[in-house]
Amino acid sequence: MKKMKKLFIDLWEGNITLWKTYWYLFFAELIYYLPIYFLVPEDRYSVFAFTEIFSLFYEVFFLIVVWRSANKYKGNKIWYFLAKFSAIIFVILQMFSAFQYGDLFQLS
Repeated sequence: MKKMKKLFIDLWEGNITLWKTYWYLFFAELIYYLPIYFLVPEDRYSVFAFTEIFSLFYEVFFLIVVWRSANKYKGNKIWYFLAKFSAIIFVILQMFSAFQYGDLFQLS
């Protein structure tokens, strides 16, 4: 448990290298996301709504930790900008996707 806490703190503070932060979190989301889209029937609206909304929070976390890691990156500046730019795009795309399911939470 202490290792997980330390890993989370290191991620949050941007102490893990940019490429590890970016790619490990990217593939972690794929591992979470893909089975749901391939195994859950399309008529399970609530599962997809939860997945999209959870993913929005995950993308915001992804943006923050990638941003902080990129700020400490000492290599080629193109990777610094591409990491930040793609993280922003991921959040924007996920916002649109999550808002698609937003009417699930409207009060009638």
